[in-house]
Amino acid sequence: MGSYYLLVNTRILPTGIYHSFDAIILLSSQFQTNKQKKNSVAKKEEPKEAAAKKDEDVAMTDKTATSSNEAGAPAAVTTTTTTTTATTTTTTSSTTTSKEKKKIRKFYPETYIFIKLVVSLDFFDKKQFKSALQIVEQLIGFMKEQNRRTSDFLSARVYQLYSLCNQKLGRLPEIRQFLFTEYQTACLQQNEPAQSVLINLVLQNYMMDGMTSLARKFVEKAIFPESSDSQQFARFHYYRGRIDTVEVHYPQALFHIQQALRRAPQNGAIAFQLNATKWLIVVHLLMGDIPDRAVFTSLKRQQCQQQLEPYLKITEAVRTGDLKKFSHTLQNHDAIFKKDGLFMILQRYVFLLHRILLFECQPLLY
Repeated sequence: MGSYYLLVNTRILPTGIYHSFDAIILLSSQFQTNKQKKNSVAKKEEPKEAAAKKDEDVAMTDKTATSSNEAGAPAAVTTTTTTTTATTTTTTSSTTTSKEKKKIRKFYPETYIFIKLVVSLDFFDKKQFKSALQIVEQLIGFMKEQNRRTSDFLSARVYQLYSLCNQKLGRLPEIRQFLFTEYQTACLQQNEPAQSVLINLVLQNYMMDGMTSLARKFVEKAIFPESSDSQQFARFHYYRGRIDTVEVHYPQALFHIQQALRRAPQNGAIAFQLNATKWLIVVHLLMGDIPDRAVFTSLKRQQCQQQLEPYLKITEAVRTGDLKKFSHTLQNHDAIFKKDGLFMILQRYVFLLHRILLFECQPLLY
């Protein structure tokens, strides 16, 4: 239910409405049928007084026609008066119908975007990523045509779902330029929710391909909006911490990862918290510190604790100073460390230990 959390997290979708998705479509269809019924009833039910006036006008025209045959000129005046009365009745009927049309509620673009977004999320949960991507691409074109500031939060969710669908299909490098152009348009339109989401998506795109130098340049030039949600701030600090770790700026990395864990939602986003704690443990080790036991027990689920077991073994090896145990655990769990992107960073610690040992043993050699 990651896509459900995607909408609930921005306070757009109330709780429980995702399960009543069929009810949303039925309500929209019933709304349109009720509109058609009202229009048909308004057309059929004309005022009785207007119909009676029309009959009287027809009778008056007949009388004036007969009188015109009997006496020529005065009949023309009476016919003009009857035509004026007919025109006034038609204008009054047209004004009443126009007022009734104005009373009917409009179907705003935000409702259309919301319903289409829920449909695409349903396809995403069913793992039909291509069909979900088609709907999202149509929504992006529709939002560009409308250009309404009231749909900024919805546009941010649409961009996030667009990146998720491409990630599942393995097309992240292909959409990099598209994300740049959309970020530029969001800056010109002052769409701050879309700016924060697109900055994080660009950083994610760079970090997935290992382009940390380009990610650093983008972070230095991009301005993250201060009015963004705490969830987007958490993601931004997480990517900043990863960039600083790769570039050997460990104090800044520690600060950003701690901020990411503080701003992350405490009741959800367990996978995000798990990845952030892994990077936090490694940064502590590279700074020469040993992380507390509470870091490993902060996530109370058994699956999370099982995934943190290799990192716990490494910290125990560092605490005892057993280099063989450290290298042994690194080789045994290399698949997990490579999947997390921390295998090469942990090898730095081995080189640091060798350098420290050589530095300490250098006076003994001489």
